[in-house]
Amino acid sequence: MKNTDKGLIDEGLIKLVNERVSTFLRDERVLKGRSVRTVARKLKIKRKHIKSWESGRRSPPAYLLFALARFYGKEAFFRLHQLDFDLQMEKYERTKLTLAAASVSKAA
Repeated sequence: MKNTDKGLIDEGLIKLVNERVSTFLRDERVLKGRSVRTVARKLKIKRKHIKSWESGRRSPPAYLLFALARFYGKEAFFRLHQLDFDLQMEKYERTKLTLAAASVSKAA
């Protein structure tokens, strides 16, 4: 974990989110048979952004992530909600472990 002015950041969780979001975006685009160029044109965003999101280097802002899911269709939107739920549960489990470890180290 890294301590910043925004609070504690679990870098492992950030990496996990980027990986899962990138896989989701790439799989949905390929499933629909769309090129990066086509998606970029339809949503009026740069191709380089889509490529960086699909490679896992970055994650799109939430509003664009939902716009992409809507663009890919109802099933993609439902899969995105499932992905969000899975990631929230992962965050919850990691937080529980971190708090338990902190509690044990304070007791010692």
